Amino acid sequence: MPAIAHDDLQPHTYYWARENKASGDPVELEIVLISTVFGLAPEYWTVATMGSDQHRTISSFTYLDRVAPPSRTSSLPEMKKLADTDRQ
Repeated sequence: MPAIAHDDLQPHTYYWARENKASGDPVELEIVLISTVFGLAPEYWTVATMGSDQHRTISSFTYLDRVAPPSRTSSLPEMKKLADTDRQ
């Protein structure tokens, strides 16, 4: 799968990505968010990783695919069932 070019990234969008590391160690896929917390212009965009309050530079990752949002019509009943089960 070819990587997504940095110029093709969209703000406020989640992506499957791999951190660019210098070592030859395998790097896990993770979900990241293109953040505009420091400004709306692309040169101010950063990457927020799940479970962390740190922001990294766009070039710190290779972006593989956009995370698709769930389908509202098909997933809402299933999500409600899960929520009801958790309350019991």
